Amino acid sequence: MALQPRNLFEDLSGTDKVPSRRYIRLSARPRPVKAIAGAPLLPMNTPMAQNTVTGFWEPFVQGGADGTAVIRAFLLCDHQSSAAGETVAELVFAMEIHRNDINTAAIRAVLGGGATEAQLDTALGASLLRELDFYIQGLVPPQA
Repeated sequence: MALQPRNLFEDLSGTDKVPSRRYIRLSARPRPVKAIAGAPLLPMNTPMAQNTVTGFWEPFVQGGADGTAVIRAFLLCDHQSSAAGETVAELVFAMEIHRNDINTAAIRAVLGGGATEAQLDTALGASLLRELDFYIQGLVPPQA
């Protein structure tokens, strides 16, 4: 009997043996996250960018300055930010993830705006992410 490779992105919710999220974490490290007004709870898989001036990590901003418009990591789990000062969060720096597991509606609700679905899909399809060992499954090619 031949062994069949397991589909990395099959929905495994409802089982008690594996997590319900459909991603394979390849590399995660703790990093400083900047203070955010209102101290929102940032949802798991929030796209993160590193501010090239301050060195702090912050949520991806479409059209942002100082490196904040370039996705370079994702939050490993929900993270309580602080309005008073920086916090430390586990950021994933290389992984395979399905596009549907990046909850952009929740991210926009928490941050009070942000990239549209189409803008985020463009950012997720950037060649830099592939160079950084991010493999985003389920992206729909842009329509001509």
